[in-house]
Amino acid sequence: MTAYEPGAAAFSHLARNTDGHPRISAIHAAVVGHADEAATVRLYLHGERSTRNTVLARDIGTGTTLEQHIDVRAVGIDEVLRDGCDLLKIDCEGAEFDIFAQVSDQALSGVTGIVVEFHRTAGDPDVLLDRLRQAGFVAAVVSGHAEPFGVIGATRPA
Repeated sequence: MTAYEPGAAAFSHLARNTDGHPRISAIHAAVVGHADEAATVRLYLHGERSTRNTVLARDIGTGTTLEQHIDVRAVGIDEVLRDGCDLLKIDCEGAEFDIFAQVSDQALSGVTGIVVEFHRTAGDPDVLLDRLRQAGFVAAVVSGHAEPFGVIGATRPA
């Protein structure tokens, strides 16, 4: 299993919590739609909650502009999925729309299931559902039908 985390504080917790687990690799990087080998992305820092850091330059809940930022290593989603995966979990504070807009069908073909948190302030969840269905998944909003954010679950048909 591989876990990606771009924020320094959250990555520190991830690394500490996975240290000694031989089957878990923690990588300090942001997953994005597309990135070359030397790519970095600007990560905007939420002043109160590091779990709300985002690449969007605005608070995902309020829309308030975020100005403090750091540059972090970026890894493209196709590279992340290069060897396939059983479960892809994405919680990226609004970047989910860019990630799924750019992921290739070939990369998605090696994925069995997906859980993705979405934010309506960043886009329409129907766009994500359509993309996943187009790639052969059975996909539905599983929570947050009318909330500002929610969760989509997607699986391959049996």
